[in-house]
Amino acid sequence: LDPSSTGNNSHGLGYSSDGNSNVAAAGGQSAKTFTYDAVFGPLSQQVEIFDSVKGIIDAVCAGYNGTIVAYGQTGSGKSHTIFGEEGSDDNSKAGLVQRSLKAIFHKIAESHVENNADNPDEDGSTIHTTTKASFFEIYNERVYDLLSDGALDEALPVREDSSNRVYVEGLTEMTVSNTSDAMEVLRCGIDNRRVAATKMNHVSSRSHAVFALTVKSEVTS
Repeated sequence: LDPSSTGNNSHGLGYSSDGNSNVAAAGGQSAKTFTYDAVFGPLSQQVEIFDSVKGIIDAVCAGYNGTIVAYGQTGSGKSHTIFGEEGSDDNSKAGLVQRSLKAIFHKIAESHVENNADNPDEDGSTIHTTTKASFFEIYNERVYDLLSDGALDEALPVREDSSNRVYVEGLTEMTVSNTSDAMEVLRCGIDNRRVAATKMNHVSSRSHAVFALTVKSEVTS
């Protein structure tokens, strides 16, 4: 719950939370209660938000697809929740993307250590993990590559392969070996998004950023 949306607003709506998973919205003569998996108030910390979605990160490391989406009106705190406070060295202010990257690479390192411990002999199996990052923006139903070395205002086509999987043709994918590499890609994309927004007069509420990390692990013996 954003501070600006609590209490009564200009539309006569009132919002309140019971501190657990229920939110009551009252307007006029009617009142409705909505139940969520979790509800966070204006005093909630970034780490609390991350802990509530950390199961998605665990699933990704187990080989499943995972997505974290921030949805809401302009000024509701989506960018702050996802990307945190840019330029801050305070880990408490890191967003979901930064925390997710750290968790993923930590789990990758753990899996390699565990595999080496389970297979101390040279003939044992080994795990080879490749991670690639991409960062793009969707604006007016067009896709723009935020990691492109070329024109940031050049829209890329969206295709579907033989397996019915959707992909962006020509999208830059950068190999990242650790959290630091991934963070640098993230910073580069955020900087390019600012440039693109100025150049193409993007409106924040109509522009959507997508940061994707592809993790591929192979076991060889």
